[in-house]
Amino acid sequence: MSGHDPRYKPPGDSQQPSEPTPPPVSDTGFTPPPPSGDAGFTPPPQPPTGGGFTPPPPPPGGGGFTPVPPPSPPGRGKAIAALVLGIAAIVFSYVPFLGLAAGIVGIFLALGSKKEGFVGGMLTGGLVCSIIGAALSAIATISCIACTACLATDPFWMDPWAW
Repeated sequence: MSGHDPRYKPPGDSQQPSEPTPPPVSDTGFTPPPPSGDAGFTPPPQPPTGGGFTPPPPPPGGGGFTPVPPPSPPGRGKAIAALVLGIAAIVFSYVPFLGLAAGIVGIFLALGSKKEGFVGGMLTGGLVCSIIGAALSAIATISCIACTACLATDPFWMDPWAW
């Protein structure tokens, strides 16, 4: 092979080849496909301009902005706080005074939420959990006070060497 491809046209050569030469056949019997330029190649479709995102149409009445969703119903925050405090009152019911305080505040928040007109499962759950937590904590607090009073009047605790 001479190192020169007959299909190669040097720059500035104005002669047009009349017919392309057929590709050489190798000794394996494989004939490469003829150079066909862009024949048989279909470019992929171009995406729409703007990255493919089409903004939604403006709302009726103009303005070009989306209206803000309505605020949450009144009393919802108090209902959530009552539910959280009710659960905390149940969890801390074994700690004297802590669960009782959380339960009482939760009851007042639930009743305040109900007074503002909020109705829902959070309100009911907060009220029930607060009542249960306050009751359990009241029992634990009274038991602690009773045990402390019993131990305070026991002569063994007053003078351990007396027995």
